[in-house]
Amino acid sequence: MHITIKFLGRCEVSVIDRMNERLDKVVGSISSFDFVLSSIGVFPSVKRARVLWAGAGDGFREFRELAKKTDDKFIKLGFIPEKRPFHPHVTLARIRDPHPVDEQVLEHAGLSLPEDKITAGSLILFESKLSPKGATYIKVSEHLFKK
Repeated sequence: MHITIKFLGRCEVSVIDRMNERLDKVVGSISSFDFVLSSIGVFPSVKRARVLWAGAGDGFREFRELAKKTDDKFIKLGFIPEKRPFHPHVTLARIRDPHPVDEQVLEHAGLSLPEDKITAGSLILFESKLSPKGATYIKVSEHLFKK
């Protein structure tokens, strides 16, 4: 389970060291924080659901700050900042054939999410390998937040 801060797409191996240097600077200015998953939703819309997700409530502001700082540091490496507003979420399922979803069902499902706090203690740079069975994530590096 993870929250994607920035999707980078295809990257040259030669850039990884510079990415790691910038990620160290980003996390060096942020303390670990707690968050709670508090809502359920779908992307891109309830009329054409492709992804089912659980969104962060508490911790939302901290995730937004982390995404902004990461975007700012990666501009110099040639990565374009995201134009859409950042919505921290955990992907629960991908839907192969998009179809409508009842908004009341989503709202009800959100009420049954556990209220446990989860601690965000690090930022991990992952490589994803895609296959017909889904993505496999390989940890490239881990950057610990301040305590």
